[in-house]
Amino acid sequence: MKTKMIAAFALSIVLACCGENILDASRAAIKSNDVSKLERILKKHRNSIKDYGDKLLSYAMRVESVESLRLLITLGADPNFTENDKSLLQWAVINDQLEFADLLFKYGADINFDSQANNLMQTAIKKDYAHFVRKLLEKNIDLSFRGERQETYFDIAIKSKAYDCALELISSDEFKQTVISESFLWGVLVYNWNNEKTPLIINKLYDGKNPDWKGSYPLICAIDDLNLDAVIWLLNHGVQKDIPGYYSKENKDVLPIYAANCKEYELTHYAGKDYKLEAGEEISAINSIIELLQK
Repeated sequence: MKTKMIAAFALSIVLACCGENILDASRAAIKSNDVSKLERILKKHRNSIKDYGDKLLSYAMRVESVESLRLLITLGADPNFTENDKSLLQWAVINDQLEFADLLFKYGADINFDSQANNLMQTAIKKDYAHFVRKLLEKNIDLSFRGERQETYFDIAIKSKAYDCALELISSDEFKQTVISESFLWGVLVYNWNNEKTPLIINKLYDGKNPDWKGSYPLICAIDDLNLDAVIWLLNHGVQKDIPGYYSKENKDVLPIYAANCKEYELTHYAGKDYKLEAGEEISAINSIIELLQK
């Protein structure tokens, strides 16, 4: 009995060492990008893909061996393998590995696999990888996603100041079917105003025409943000400064009054504080805004 136990123990050690040798040898072949050697190792040892395929896929991604990844998948490794709740596609996006993503798409990786840690489009947007957003749109990724506050991918792009990603999204046919809350749209656009990209985004959204403005909400946002550039652009593109805002239904001068209240707040806020430079710049912006609105 004792002899059998010793023999079984010895066999388990041999098998473990053999497994480690297969894994180490495979990793060495992957690292040197020696695909022929990798293929010989894997075909020589039965069940090598079943036992080590996931680990080798992950390693091939890490050392950026595209050909090794291709071989592993053709030999049966799972392109939908997940590591730390992230798919290989997710890792490809995180590491900006477009070539790997193309290969994974070719072999059937699930573009819509979603989990708490895995959302391809959201990751691409937050990384500001417009080229990946374009690729995901080409592959018909599901755009019905809504965040905790019902944000679309477009909303997330604007909030993240990923303007090129936003432009890619609004250029897609599927995105055009997405309903955008106008008040939320103007809120995120104005608060994240970019003098170069925001006008392009607005023009694309409204096909080059001035939007059908509803009330003065965009101006309210711009004033709140002390954003003189946004105020000027909005006034030059059809926003009427004498439309009553939601702060007043009767007084057509509500916007200048609102701006003046902002000025009073800033003066009070900075009183007795060593913020003279910031206060001076912000009060100057408010004075300019008030002057524009009173013309």
